[in-house]
Amino acid sequence: MIKLNVDDVNSGADIVKAEININAMLNSLLDKFGIPDDRKKIIDDMRDIVTGFSRVFSVRVYKNEDFCNLLEGLGAERLKEIIEIHINILKAQDEALAVIEGIRDDVAKRELQVKFYGRQNAYPLHLKILFNGADSDEVYGKFTSDNYVAEFIAIKEEALGLVEDSRDVSVEGVPQ
Repeated sequence: MIKLNVDDVNSGADIVKAEININAMLNSLLDKFGIPDDRKKIIDDMRDIVTGFSRVFSVRVYKNEDFCNLLEGLGAERLKEIIEIHINILKAQDEALAVIEGIRDDVAKRELQVKFYGRQNAYPLHLKILFNGADSDEVYGKFTSDNYVAEFIAIKEEALGLVEDSRDVSVEGVPQ
């Protein structure tokens, strides 16, 4: 179990030291799990979300050391699976937005942009909800049973239907 008492932090220098210690502990754990640097950045982004302030009272806000302990409880394989689920959602977002950009009808394009950005802006809260489990098993179960990626696939499919000539837009949204 990772333990760092940040409740006793009093000064700005103490805060910096505590953050350095948390980062060192997290990096050490991720190294132990064989997580590559690009995936460590993803975990750091997730940590920022789940340790950040939440306006939703029923959603847990993790302390950094609790987040590290959760990752430790998940283990290497389950953590890698969660990272891939998150990456697939980010890829689906990119693909949907790229297709939306290919829509020539400005009104239809704006409507889908509103839908897209609404779902994209809701994702951090959704991520907090996925991490809102009593233990690592529950968190893992929430991630593996979640289908948030379908939200962006549906938006992409709707956008493809609105593209005047779908041959003008590749999967990445770059005209051919």
